[in-house]
Amino acid sequence: MKLIKNILNFFLSLFLFRPFLKSKIFVFCYHDISDSEAIQHSEYYSTPKVLFRKHIDFIQKHFEIIPIDKIKERHLLDKNKRYAIITFDDGFNSVLSEAHPFLSERNIPYAMFVNKTAIEKNQLWFSNLTLHKQDKEYLGSFYDSCVMHKTTEGRSHFINGNLSGIIENVQYASLQTDGETTKEKIYADIEDLRTLLNNTSLVTIGNHTSNHVNLGKCSAALQQKTIVSNHQYISSMLNINMEHFAIPFGKKHHFSQETLRILADNKYRYIYSTNPTYIDVNSDSTNTVFPRIGITNQTISELIFYINRTLLKKIDL
Repeated sequence: MKLIKNILNFFLSLFLFRPFLKSKIFVFCYHDISDSEAIQHSEYYSTPKVLFRKHIDFIQKHFEIIPIDKIKERHLLDKNKRYAIITFDDGFNSVLSEAHPFLSERNIPYAMFVNKTAIEKNQLWFSNLTLHKQDKEYLGSFYDSCVMHKTTEGRSHFINGNLSGIIENVQYASLQTDGETTKEKIYADIEDLRTLLNNTSLVTIGNHTSNHVNLGKCSAALQQKTIVSNHQYISSMLNINMEHFAIPFGKKHHFSQETLRILADNKYRYIYSTNPTYIDVNSDSTNTVFPRIGITNQTISELIFYINRTLLKKIDL
């Protein structure tokens, strides 16, 4: 059985099943576009610059890249074409310094989903953890103050840099930011975003909560606060109307029906997960959670595999 699966996976990575991709929209989700080891995000979020350009070359060759606002009128798109949307989560400064110049040269639109805490303080709680992965004192303090289900063994693993599963076990009401953790500029600030929007019409800004919490583990009151405070801050500071929302972490257990109700109450009709499948241009649902394919350092063959496998089954991770 394993051999058959391996053969199938190999076949799926050989070439793109282009005839079967017509009338479908693939939304690709990137984060940091950087070769920098100082940021310490590479194993989780970073896409090397050269590889990112290869991805875009491939996507542009096989898909028509459209603005994210086309989601609103997708029923008007040509049913005989294949479509792609490029998005970036968390507002990394490298999107402006590395990705934007390349995308702008090709007139490629994209969306950025940003967080107030990253913009104002150049940090997010989980990036603090990766930045302090070798700092047992910092990790121990975080574990003691913010982790819900504590064990001696769990604490030992955590302070030794094993951060797996942490987003499911954080007491999000206890999270605090404690000043800048690095001199290197990790995230774009509000002036960067304002300048960007003043100089190009290629970019759409979306909501990603104020401090990147796991909404599925938050009370209704905390969800309301982090969604609305981010909306108010970004929309007022940039003088924009935000309609698109990306769920932090993005899997089905990272939000709830309460999350969707709060988003609907705040006029968010276009909500994005990281369930790696496609959007059918023929679908007319408005209050739905749209899928995205999360991308980091995949090869082109792996990218082809990710796209092709969506045709075989409904993916819901």
